[in-house]
Amino acid sequence: MSDFALEPPHNNVVCVIETAENFNALKKSLHEAGYDEVQHLFGEDGFHQLDPEGKEHGLVVRALRAFQRFTTEVEERTLDRLGEALKSCQYAVAVQTDGSNNQKEEVRSIMHQHGGTAIFFSSRFSIELMEGW
Repeated sequence: MSDFALEPPHNNVVCVIETAENFNALKKSLHEAGYDEVQHLFGEDGFHQLDPEGKEHGLVVRALRAFQRFTTEVEERTLDRLGEALKSCQYAVAVQTDGSNNQKEEVRSIMHQHGGTAIFFSSRFSIELMEGW
């Protein structure tokens, strides 16, 4: 598991996966394609780790979450969607890329093939909605 709560992932393609079967198949396909930096959160524990409101990680994270929600509706939508998925015992999956369009598209395609929804790319300063919004 990874810590999405303290700092958003950078140059990651992120999605929601509904089932353990799809999650395991996704990890296998990503590994076969050369993507070994696959992080995930799952269920209620994952929700608390994501901490969309910043309530469980102290003042700094609360300030970060407030800033994220204030600066752009897209960041608010992605946090809300990931939070909803985790509360429903789904997976939030993040895959590290080099940030190139080729890798972003390859990972998006693999995620799509395995039932990934709400797919987005998170760079240091922005979020790009890719599919399923």
